[in-house]
Amino acid sequence: MAVIHPGVFFVMKRFPERRGEIVKCFNSSKSFQVICEDYKQCSEALQFWNEMDFDASIQRKAEYEELLHSLENEIFQYVNNSCLKHEGG
Repeated sequence: MAVIHPGVFFVMKRFPERRGEIVKCFNSSKSFQVICEDYKQCSEALQFWNEMDFDASIQRKAEYEELLHSLENEIFQYVNNSCLKHEGG
């Protein structure tokens, strides 16, 4: 049984309907692997700040939510465009 890298696991959890494409991109692209790791780290940071209860945590939550949304868009675009271009070659 293959071990799923934690970064790609977080991405597949968010986009379960694209699991096969995500795995293909992860296995074929170092850049996509980095995006997945960034997504994992951002998700964990957001979870941390969601558990904090002081004034600064509100701003941090908003910052990480924005970053997470940006990474989701990047993942979605990568899976739809970049990864598909590499399949034929």
